[in-house]
Amino acid sequence: MVVNPFRPRPPVRAQEYAATAWDRLYPVAWSLTGQHADAEDLVQDTLAKVLTNWERIDRAEGADAYVRAILVNTFLSGKRRRSSAEIPHAEPRVLDVGQDASEQVVERQARWADLAGLKPQQRAILVLRYYEDLPDAEIAGIIGTSPANVRVIAHRALAVLRTQAEHQPSQVGISGGGSRDGSRRHWSIA
Repeated sequence: MVVNPFRPRPPVRAQEYAATAWDRLYPVAWSLTGQHADAEDLVQDTLAKVLTNWERIDRAEGADAYVRAILVNTFLSGKRRRSSAEIPHAEPRVLDVGQDASEQVVERQARWADLAGLKPQQRAILVLRYYEDLPDAEIAGIIGTSPANVRVIAHRALAVLRTQAEHQPSQVGISGGGSRDGSRRHWSIA
């Protein structure tokens, strides 16, 4: 590893945070990108920003919320490096006991295929809403819009997913909803 003697090392606290943040950030990044390599790149870019801007992050009320906003905004900016030499693959996940493994794989692949067809902002809002279970006000703060606009974008994204599901014979339908306060969140492709 080449060390630049003119650039100060990040504080120890920042290094410790970055070392433990990977496990929290990677699932969100994978949900946003749908590809292992792109998710890793997104998390690495986010953590690089964390290390270079630690003083500002450390002063913020919640470091995790601030870092999640960096992750989502980095994804939305589209300025991440793209690696076409790597072949992406899905990470294995723990299967639910009550559901047949093949059904769960088919459902997850269909859900990702539908999500991948959305605009990046729509995808980010659905991931933050249904995967991270964040309230609309917090999503609005991350995305940089109003809570009402978050609801409008989520509504339109779910409408697109429903339309896609109607045109796919293997899918029965899509339901998604939740209260405005974030107390009831579900999204399923049945």
